[in-house]
Amino acid sequence: MAFCQSIQKGQVPFSCGLCETETKISSKCIDCGLLMCINCRDKVHPKFKNAKDHRVVDIKDIGLYAEEMDFTSIKCQDHTGQNCCLFCESCNYLVCPLCISKTHNGHCLIQISESYETKLNWVKQAQVKVQSNLQILNKYHAKIEEIQKSVKEKYKETKEKIQAEINALNIADDEFTERIETEVDQKISLHQKSIEKEQITTNQLKKKVNDQMFKLQDIINAKDTAEVFNCSNDLELSISKEMELLGLNINHIPTFCPEEITQDLFGSLQNNKPIKMTVSEQFVTGVSRIDTVSVCSDESIWISCSSKPGKLYKVKPEQGNLKDVHRIERQVFDVAITQSADFLVSTGYSKLELINDKTGKITSTVYSVAPLALLTVGVHVTKSNKVIVGAVSDWSPTPVRSCIITMDTTGEHEAIYEHDKNNTPIINFPWRITSTSNGRIFILDKLSNDFNGQVVVFNEGEVIQVYKGHSEINSPGKPFKPTNLAVTPLDNIIVTNLNMDIFHILNSSGQYITHYDTTDIGIVNPYSLSFGATGLLYIGSTTTKGSNDKAKLYIVNISEN
Repeated sequence: MAFCQSIQKGQVPFSCGLCETETKISSKCIDCGLLMCINCRDKVHPKFKNAKDHRVVDIKDIGLYAEEMDFTSIKCQDHTGQNCCLFCESCNYLVCPLCISKTHNGHCLIQISESYETKLNWVKQAQVKVQSNLQILNKYHAKIEEIQKSVKEKYKETKEKIQAEINALNIADDEFTERIETEVDQKISLHQKSIEKEQITTNQLKKKVNDQMFKLQDIINAKDTAEVFNCSNDLELSISKEMELLGLNINHIPTFCPEEITQDLFGSLQNNKPIKMTVSEQFVTGVSRIDTVSVCSDESIWISCSSKPGKLYKVKPEQGNLKDVHRIERQVFDVAITQSADFLVSTGYSKLELINDKTGKITSTVYSVAPLALLTVGVHVTKSNKVIVGAVSDWSPTPVRSCIITMDTTGEHEAIYEHDKNNTPIINFPWRITSTSNGRIFILDKLSNDFNGQVVVFNEGEVIQVYKGHSEINSPGKPFKPTNLAVTPLDNIIVTNLNMDIFHILNSSGQYITHYDTTDIGIVNPYSLSFGATGLLYIGSTTTKGSNDKAKLYIVNISEN
């Protein structure tokens, strides 16, 4: 195998390899690997042993000549005095004649030159991979630095909120307020320690990767046959492993969340990083967007796509694929599972329909928004088996009338929430609905056709919170566009944000806790959400406009601190 070696350009000129002073290089000896001036070429080099057989070429013709690698003088590591003659592919080992006769007879043996080419190609490919790993680590390091940079502001903000609550309640600093402020200081100390730990881990990984890069480059530059074989054997295992970085394990500065004031309740500290996620399975579907995802007790899944003609599928994960169980052509706006494990669906008419989970048959129900001349949109079934429906008078971006209706199991309207105490509409377009174990109702309220929106939180009919996004995530150029929401097992709320690979995490009062970058676990364009009975999170994605890609369904393990 032949390799060309070109003259590298740099700020310092090359000097003659023999006299080491003259910088006017005229020739190179291919066999010695020496660059030479005219004088050394004519008077010094000819004195070398066997110099008459060496190939000396003009400097301008170096690129036309190939340096032949010497595969005949590689010493056998097992038998003194023997040179390797072949490469055993079966054992990944250079072998001499004695090796072949004693151990490798009958194995797959190839020419050393052929194996050398494969090994050298691997070294070069490993360089690319190691460089990619370094870029990942640099990104990881930058993320840590970004968190570190913002810690002082968050600490200051939390302390100011606590003091503001003290001032609002007109109370003096007492044992409790001192204790909660001390807790904040302890949290910042833990934060700093966790930051330092992550920085040490990242720096150790960066050193390891840099060492790999230098080692690989040294081997390529050395053009030493044995070194190529030895290096690839030593490094192959470590470099072949994918660079996997776990989520940052950093204690974040808590956010102070005032609660409803009672005699003995002042407020609490909410952990800013309550959730960790890992993808356990993912599947490619046949639709461009998964509008809703609902999980059955047997872990089969109903997914819908409202793009005309609307489609509703029941699928079951089997051996890495989604197996069709039922397929229904029906426009569906929202889906909610009942306590009998069937599915209520809102199809945009005044009455909800029921899908039998086992047969896929659709029947009418007693749940209707008549006689209010309204149309159903969002639907939800609470743990107490109440049915909550979001209803609108028309399909315009700002309907004339919209409200939330709660019904009992007979379809009787128990409450209608439409206006606040000032007779102002409380909801514009109730697109999605969910509820927490303490009875609070969360409404995903669309404000425009392009999904600009907000999350409205009810408690016993009163609006207690309106979440309109967060300054760390949203801006005029990146508005809050919620598409779906789901309640975690610990009553936190996850909200998706259209065109952003971000989950907003709210507490059970609707206050911002933190956000989660789904690209950290390889999920892009999350759109719909649902929890299964086992606590797994099912995420349906969407695709970019004009793309021929298909949406993905992810099954995610989730843990909350």
